Amino acid sequence: GPTCSSLLNADLYDMMGSALQWKGHFNALHKEIPGWLNSSNIVETNSWGTYFLEPIELTTEGLQVLKIPTPAGFNYYIEYRRPIGYDTINFNVQGVPDIYDGVLMHTDVFVSTGDTQLLDNQPNSNTSAGHTNDLKKSVLKPGQTFRDHAHNISLTTVGITDDYVEVQLGQCTLPPLDWGQPDC
Repeated sequence: GPTCSSLLNADLYDMMGSALQWKGHFNALHKEIPGWLNSSNIVETNSWGTYFLEPIELTTEGLQVLKIPTPAGFNYYIEYRRPIGYDTINFNVQGVPDIYDGVLMHTDVFVSTGDTQLLDNQPNSNTSAGHTNDLKKSVLKPGQTFRDHAHNISLTTVGITDDYVEVQLGQCTLPPLDWGQPDC
């Protein structure tokens, strides 16, 4: 929507996306490009259904990433984080345990600021110290739904455990919200 923007080096949860001293693991696209995810770890789909994602930090044969293509030619990447390895820094240094309470969403839309864009699923939730603090609340938590009406995509985080997150991919069934709401 018209209120959305892209911020340079504003992905606090990715080594490739932050100019700050803390980095965290690579995001899903940055693990896909060099081939660090095998075919069982990433599923490209726009099929409606329920998916269980294991933490992105693990070496596993399980599903870790949903890659959702859009008619506009970009993809949404859905991933789940836990305080494992490099990602413990997100809690220990930044004090943002919220990152572990749902899914992170990125797009592979290239703009002048980079090749992935972290979606802020809780915009304007913490603006007291500028955009960096607001982005500390970017996860889509259980019970929350992201809606992309332009591409008829909805994603709901159903529940989380230490071992997986359950998400539902579906169609948008509600009318669009006013611009400036989490639909952007």
